[in-house]
Amino acid sequence: MKLLFLLALWMTGIALAADVDTSMSELRPLIQRFSADSQSLERTYAIPYSDARRARFDRFYSEQQAELSKVKFDTLSTDGRVDYLLFRNLLDHERKQLQIDAARVKEIAPLLPFGDTIVNLEEARKRMQKLNPQTAAALVAEMDRSPGDRRLNSSFRKAPTRCTFVGALIGN
Repeated sequence: MKLLFLLALWMTGIALAADVDTSMSELRPLIQRFSADSQSLERTYAIPYSDARRARFDRFYSEQQAELSKVKFDTLSTDGRVDYLLFRNLLDHERKQLQIDAARVKEIAPLLPFGDTIVNLEEARKRMQKLNPQTAAALVAEMDRSPGDRRLNSSFRKAPTRCTFVGALIGN
């Protein structure tokens, strides 16, 4: 029984050793730092339609491109060159994607005239800024009265929704 247990333990060790990447690219620390920083920024700037998010990620990708440009491509090993090219392509792609996202947000902005208000309130909440409740309530109430919102509501209102029913109950 002990022999079977030791054999299983030994086989598990071999499987775990096979999963470990033993290659050491010169860019590995740079890519690992990029990954950690990117995940941290994703948690901090979680609102996809935020101008602040796009600006911060653009600055981050630009900084990473500057760091990558300091690396001398000719001195890298084969693994390092592959990592260099893949990382450079990733950074280029992400910056282009930010531009596409910005154009998309600009395109849908007329359909969501209250979008900036919602994003600003959410960003203030995430930054834990002290917010005057009356001011926040006035901003939310103004979203309901904005001309674009009324136009959308009148064109799409076929049957009363739960929101309009609740609004009628509270006298809105």
